[in-house]
Amino acid sequence: MKRVVSTLIVVVASTFASIGDANAQGQGESTTPGAHSSPESGSNLEEARVHYERAIELYNEESFDAALVEIRRAYDLAPSYKMLFNIGHIQRARKDYVSALSAFERYLAQGRASITAARRAEVEKEISVLRTRVASLEIACPVAGATIAIDDVNVGTAPLKGPITVNPGRRKVVASKQGYAPGVSWVELAGTDAERIEVVPTALAVATPTTAPAPEPSKTPMTVAWVVTGGLAVATGIFGGIALSKSNDLTEETNRFRASSPDAVQRDLESSKSSMRAFSITTDVLAGATLVSAGVALYLTLTQPSGSEQRAKSRPKPVDVGVGLGRLSLSGTF
Repeated sequence: MKRVVSTLIVVVASTFASIGDANAQGQGESTTPGAHSSPESGSNLEEARVHYERAIELYNEESFDAALVEIRRAYDLAPSYKMLFNIGHIQRARKDYVSALSAFERYLAQGRASITAARRAEVEKEISVLRTRVASLEIACPVAGATIAIDDVNVGTAPLKGPITVNPGRRKVVASKQGYAPGVSWVELAGTDAERIEVVPTALAVATPTTAPAPEPSKTPMTVAWVVTGGLAVATGIFGGIALSKSNDLTEETNRFRASSPDAVQRDLESSKSSMRAFSITTDVLAGATLVSAGVALYLTLTQPSGSEQRAKSRPKPVDVGVGLGRLSLSGTF
């Protein structure tokens, strides 16, 4: 541990010395295409130095996660392949062998001829050890475009271009896509293992819209019609009885007063006839209304659709109204 810390301190001094010289001369570090260029302002360089030195302090205190954050911030402010060497050592201390291997490989690739033979040999030896501590995992997923994540970190979308290098241990692999239930698979890997697993998301069932059941046809009009019919029938019977009673009274009065004064008989007979006629007319009207009401009630009863027939009708037919000279026609389904 002390040897590594000393190495980090030496590297930080030489790193910022070389970056400062490059800024003064207008030259940058030798990097591969796509690598960060040297900072253009001295303020960035000074801020990077602060983060770098803080990373060393945290590393000495074995606060490796915090040290990694600080050194990455320094790298963002003042990119240099030399910092990749230190990042590799911090990742190795964190037991993140995959990230340490990647950092050391980038260090050699970006440093190229600028790295001394002794340092190159040291790093290559470290890389050889790290390769025995990582595993290779090939992930197959039949759902194209599904997002693949290992331990909740996205590594790409299906189909992946090739195997993924992972740290040894128990790994959680998830394939997720909109419209699918995530597929989850677990795999336990040791160093140098090469495994293949398949993760299959499950398509979610599409909810089919359901039609609300048609309401049961109302029986109120039919019931009202029969009640009215019954009431009219009762009233017809009552007034018919009264009219019959009046007719009998008229007959009795005629027989009783046959010998009486003709004028008095005439007046009484006219009064009885008028009363009987009124009740007879009322009875006839009620009887006619009863017949009409009974016909309406019977029609409503016969044409009342059953529950199954009502549900079978998905849409009501339109009602057609026709107007012509002296006539009005109405057709359709109600």
